[in-house]
Amino acid sequence: MNLIKLSDTIHRVNAREKDIEEHAGRALTAAGNLVSEMALQGQDLFAIKSNIVHGEWMDLFESNRLRISYKKAQRYMRVATRLKDGQVQSASSLREALALCQGDEEQTQSTEPVQRWPAPTEGISRAGKFVSFIERHPIERWPDVCVERLRTQMRPIAAKLWPDLFVH
Repeated sequence: MNLIKLSDTIHRVNAREKDIEEHAGRALTAAGNLVSEMALQGQDLFAIKSNIVHGEWMDLFESNRLRISYKKAQRYMRVATRLKDGQVQSASSLREALALCQGDEEQTQSTEPVQRWPAPTEGISRAGKFVSFIERHPIERWPDVCVERLRTQMRPIAAKLWPDLFVH
């Protein structure tokens, strides 16, 4: 790359960096405004809920008097609560603050309990997967330090499975 092209490229990089910093500043401001508006919306929703008779809250959504979904209302109220509790301000990054605002969507989507296998069945299944892994990646090819760590972790299990082979 000749000197003129190099100088032009350096100039473009520096100019673009200035644009990036300006966009980032606007994005942070917009995100702060988003969180503030969500918190204000949540506070107003709390005010509405506290001033109506029990049972009328859901009617406001079903009758479309409140033109937001019930889930959105829950999210706004959660943001207001978390902002009041200082959780959003104490977030270490914008991503973490926005995640706090998004809330616990995965937990609220399904009310059915997660079905789990009994512990012994789960253990046997996981052991089978481990054996398959070892077959695909033979221990003989592992570094010595990894083999020793595996021995350390497996020794208590082996002692319980074959107590006569492991005399203390």
